[in-house]
Amino acid sequence: MLAAFSLGSDITRYFRGTMPRVALVTIILMPLLYGAMYLWAFWNPFGAVDKIPAAIVNNDTGRSSTGQQVDAGDQVVKSLLDSGKLDLIEVPESEATAGLASGKYYYTVTIPENFTEAVESPSGDNPEKANLVFTFNDANNYLATIIAQDASEQVLNQINATIGAEGVGQILTGLESAGSGLKKAADGA
Repeated sequence: MLAAFSLGSDITRYFRGTMPRVALVTIILMPLLYGAMYLWAFWNPFGAVDKIPAAIVNNDTGRSSTGQQVDAGDQVVKSLLDSGKLDLIEVPESEATAGLASGKYYYTVTIPENFTEAVESPSGDNPEKANLVFTFNDANNYLATIIAQDASEQVLNQINATIGAEGVGQILTGLESAGSGLKKAADGA
């Protein structure tokens, strides 16, 4: 009776056939494979920002506060698409909304109608903040939303670089014309 419960008889029973050996190897290897695949999948999620599909919608009318056609929205979209840092696709607003709901796009970036006017406003009397609208869908994939929020920082940096260069150019042009005006005023005095 005690021999049935002894350790030696159980071990010899496990190694008699091929199926017990396969089962033992499977019991050992399955958690290792699962853990390795889990680590591989989540190793560097922020390094794959350029592989997350996103839609960009340009609703900008392109009219500045002075009434001239400037198209800051088009410049921003072209700059973002040419950079290649993100997987952006320019689409109409209805397609972006439908794609976000269906999971085709993980997030959308919308440039509002008054974007050019807001970008040009610091040189006028009523400065406005140029806003962008980021829309995320947590229902598709929570991790993708976190990565998309990181990508939104890249979008803002790219836009700041594009718009900031133009703003500095406008300020320098304004200073140059102010300098020549001051010279005229000094000559006239």
